[in-house]
Amino acid sequence: MNMKNVFLFVGLLALTSCSSVQIKRAEIQKKEQPKTSVTPAPQTQPSEAQLATEEPEEVVQEKPKIGLILGPGAVRAYAHIGVLQELSKSKIPIHSIAGVEMGSLVGAIYSNKGQAYDVEWQMFKMKEEDLIQKTFVSGALKPLDVGTLQPYLQTILGSAKVEEAKIPFACPALNLAKNQTYMMTKGAYTQMLPYCLPFAPLFHPYSQNVAAVADLASVAKYLRSKGATYLVYINLLPQQGGMVMDQKEILHASSWAALAQGIENQFQFVDKIVNIQVSQYTLTDFAKRREIMLKGQEAGRAAATQIIDQFGF
Repeated sequence: MNMKNVFLFVGLLALTSCSSVQIKRAEIQKKEQPKTSVTPAPQTQPSEAQLATEEPEEVVQEKPKIGLILGPGAVRAYAHIGVLQELSKSKIPIHSIAGVEMGSLVGAIYSNKGQAYDVEWQMFKMKEEDLIQKTFVSGALKPLDVGTLQPYLQTILGSAKVEEAKIPFACPALNLAKNQTYMMTKGAYTQMLPYCLPFAPLFHPYSQNVAAVADLASVAKYLRSKGATYLVYINLLPQQGGMVMDQKEILHASSWAALAQGIENQFQFVDKIVNIQVSQYTLTDFAKRREIMLKGQEAGRAAATQIIDQFGF
């Protein structure tokens, strides 16, 4: 080996040695580097002061399903129109409706389309001779055959059926032969109403049926069975002070006075009573039907305010 090659070999050996030393130093430094660990921060519970400042969740009160019962009162039933108008103005929804005696006619018209002002329009198409007949000699009231009302019913309701009503409807009829109340809920309005309307002094019984004027409990039970959760009864009969009776109505005074007491004894079956001050009007005061309707508006306005305050409609 010449001298030149010796120097070349020695240089390569020295270079390899330096690289090995650097690698070993790096490995040693890596081994000696201390390991670090991360400790999670402790979770802190909110203080009582923080909890006190948090607002509680608002509890939303479920709005009731209102069932409306329009009570009896012959011509005084025009007051029901005013009540319906005020509830409609206040946007209080009616889940279902029932009517007793002449209240059944008002309730039927309303349920058909669900329009309160249509009820006024249709009810004021009625003529006095459609409801009231007097004897020629004495002028005493003579109950009519409810069939005389059919032309009027056909005009305002046509072939409409209860099953297709905008708002579910029912009216009670008392079968005199069986002494049993039936809830009329199916068929054409014109065929159903003759069972629910008759009662003195306006109409004779129809096929041994009259309006079940004294059975508020059955009407309330039926509406609740159909989903109504808050029942409002519109009362046209006074609780005290008696009733104003025309001399021609005096024969019917005792039955209506007993009826008023009988209905009052069943008030526990409903949730709210709306008393309409119409005792100054007789049962056949047809000429003052618009005044009677305005009395209904007055009472309906007050009732609507109370319902809104209670339930927030």
